[in-house]
Amino acid sequence: MLPISLYIHIPFCISKCPYCSFLSFTNYKYIDINKYIISILKDLKRDFFFKSDSRYINSIYIGGGTPSILNITNISFLLENIILNFPCKKNLEITLEANISDLNLFKIFNYYKLGINRLSIGIQSFDDNILKIIKRNYNFNDIVRVLNNVSYYFNNFSVDLIYGLPYQNINSVLKDINYIVKFNIPHLSWYELSLEKNTKYYNIFYKNINFSEVDKMYFLGKKILKENGYFQYEISSYTKKKLFFCLHNMNYWYFGDYLSIGCGSHSKITILKSNSVYRIVKNRNFNSYINGLYIEKKYLLSIEDIICEYFICRLRLLFPLYIRDFNIYTGLSFKLIQNKVKLAIKKKYLVYKSSQKFLYLTSKGKLFLNDCLKLFC
Repeated sequence: MLPISLYIHIPFCISKCPYCSFLSFTNYKYIDINKYIISILKDLKRDFFFKSDSRYINSIYIGGGTPSILNITNISFLLENIILNFPCKKNLEITLEANISDLNLFKIFNYYKLGINRLSIGIQSFDDNILKIIKRNYNFNDIVRVLNNVSYYFNNFSVDLIYGLPYQNINSVLKDINYIVKFNIPHLSWYELSLEKNTKYYNIFYKNINFSEVDKMYFLGKKILKENGYFQYEISSYTKKKLFFCLHNMNYWYFGDYLSIGCGSHSKITILKSNSVYRIVKNRNFNSYINGLYIEKKYLLSIEDIICEYFICRLRLLFPLYIRDFNIYTGLSFKLIQNKVKLAIKKKYLVYKSSQKFLYLTSKGKLFLNDCLKLFC
């Protein structure tokens, strides 16, 4: 039976980051937060009814936006209602995304008391000059204070960094990576800056990106991480121990199911009786959402869609792809993709180990992942 996770979208931010394309609202002080939380709990009840099976929630991820904007009472009410009223696995992973400027000692301690057992901390850079350019409202000293406080209560937490930021050079990026090593961060999510057309930075900086230098940032940073015991288990994820894998994201990448609640969120749900896979897109209009119009659209994935989305997700993981997993997570026969796989092998993107019946990405496949994925999409 496919595992199922729960994503909760909290779309509120103090200010909009100039490179961010996610749905978020900065007028949260004028919004009835309690009404929003009650709405997302009702939304979850509807999704559970649609799911119509006995699966337990394996993980909870509270993302945004900036969930750490919410006060402790809000977070407590939300989690208590989910755990009391919906079937949840014992000792499930509960992650909360947090901003440095929100993480005072009071909040950190209370997150721990509430049963949140993983924090994902958006740092983006340790460099004060870069932080000013990207409009972050904290500095290096704030980061150090928060990391010290978080590590006292949490042994499992992640830090987000971005490379390729405006005016960022190789030296600045490598300093960021060395701070990850120095502070012995359990898990790193390290992303290349992606400038979407609907962001403020796209028109200003996209034409000036030096992609050759960005590639050097990646390879040199990766080298430092490897030399210091960090291994890459996913395109953007690094850790020293399997214990610190993000279980919630692992479910996404394996093509497991997930319920998503909150304005603008997306779900993937398999109806087990019919082996039908649905996408559910929640309403992006905030007022409509809190007034009960939760679903913007719901649609059935075709076999071609399932194959494409499976490989988009699964090839992010740098583990062997077992043939049996394709069948388990898609409900489809491997015969449907045999010719596509043969072509990927011919182009040296994939290698097939017949004795153990698994595929894995070659070095060329990792470097030209998008080209590899086009063969399946």
